[in-house]
Amino acid sequence: MTATRWARSPTRARSWETRTIAKPSSSRSRTSSSTTWACTYSSFDLQWLGGVCAPVTVTSPGSLPAGRTTTVTVRVVSQNDVRLPAGTVSLDLPDGWSAPAVDVPALNPGQGANMKFPVTVPANASAGDVRATATYEVRGRQHSYGDTTFTVTQP
Repeated sequence: MTATRWARSPTRARSWETRTIAKPSSSRSRTSSSTTWACTYSSFDLQWLGGVCAPVTVTSPGSLPAGRTTTVTVRVVSQNDVRLPAGTVSLDLPDGWSAPAVDVPALNPGQGANMKFPVTVPANASAGDVRATATYEVRGRQHSYGDTTFTVTQP
C-alpha cells in the first residue's frame, strides 16, 4: 500500500508538503514474520518551485508605428506573503525590435510597480498584430509572465 498526500502546509503560508507512506509486502518465514513500513516527508514552497506570485500586465498604446519608438507600460503586483527582492522585467520581442530590460524595485505584499519601456519597432516591420511576452525575474531564477499583442501600423 502506498499513499501520497499533497497539501498546503498549516505552518508555512504559500508552501506545500507531500507525505508518502508505503507498506511493502510482508515476508514470512517459519520462525518469524516481519512487515516494514517506510515513511518519507518533503516540504517545499513557491521559492523552491521557482515561481513567484506576481501577475504581469502589459499596457501599450493603441498602436506602435513602424520605424518609431513608443512607450509601453508593464505593471508587476506582488501577491506573495513576503517581500520580494528587486528584480527585472524584460520584453520578448520579434527579431529587429528592441527594448531594454528595466529594474523592478523590491515589492511588499500587495504592492505594485509600473515600469516604462521604450519599444523600438523596425522601419521594415509589417503592419498587423505581433505577440510579445513580458518576463518578470526575481532572485535570478523565479519568473512570472504577461502576454500581449501589439498592433503595428505604418507611419
